[in-house]
Amino acid sequence: MKKVLLMAVLAAAAAKAEIVDGIAARVNEEAIMYSDVLMEMSRNGVRDAGAFRPALEELINRKLIIKAAKDQKMTMQDWVVENRVREIIKRNFDGDRNRLMNQLAKDRVSYPEWHARIKDDMIVSAMRYQIVDKNAAVSPAAMKEEYETNRAAYAKNMLVSVSILLVPPDGTEGRDRLDFNAEADVYERVNPDGIFQPEVCEVIKSLKTGETSGWHKFMDYSFKVRKDGEEITEMKTFSEAYADIEAAVRAKESTRLYADWIDRLRKAAYIKIY
Repeated sequence: MKKVLLMAVLAAAAAKAEIVDGIAARVNEEAIMYSDVLMEMSRNGVRDAGAFRPALEELINRKLIIKAAKDQKMTMQDWVVENRVREIIKRNFDGDRNRLMNQLAKDRVSYPEWHARIKDDMIVSAMRYQIVDKNAAVSPAAMKEEYETNRAAYAKNMLVSVSILLVPPDGTEGRDRLDFNAEADVYERVNPDGIFQPEVCEVIKSLKTGETSGWHKFMDYSFKVRKDGEEITEMKTFSEAYADIEAAVRAKESTRLYADWIDRLRKAAYIKIY
């Protein structure tokens, strides 16, 4: 029944029809509706059903963080929120508030709902900074370990061997029937930045040796990449890479602290997913 309702909601949203709604989860005394999750998915630019559960989990976390902020009597003054609203309008709508209102009307979101969401975003960010980010310590030992165990991230020059399958727009529907090993173009010991588009380079960098990516888009083309090998020809010195190493260690520590914090909040809450 849950799957049927979810598919109905997704189909209705895709068709921009009246949404068949229902309760997706309860967090303490509050309900999260299917439409709330769809709005979160829309904000993140995704529509497929596989993104529903991650979006729901994120909304649950968000509810818990906002409750924690209320318990700690954290407030966000109206003038601070208004400054943020003006920044968004200036950056995303060329300073034209009417363009914002037109976009909200298209998305079927009222201005008060949107404004409240911006305020909640700011509260969540402030809470994360107070509990997580400012407490993410970076030790010399952790930095040394990061540098030694993630050498590829601090390579000055690196050659890779990759196999890339590029599918033109008219072949997209049949791409999953293609034999990757037979159809892919092979590049041996190349500098990706010198021959591939930035979108392809980013995918290559995200892969470990032996891994194959999913399908990605470049203009109207689809492509899939397998990293067959990599060879570091020159490393940055520790001093040259210091800022990047520090940022990486701090990000990992922040992720760990955030996960521990959310785990504590969840254990202290009533959560039911339907």
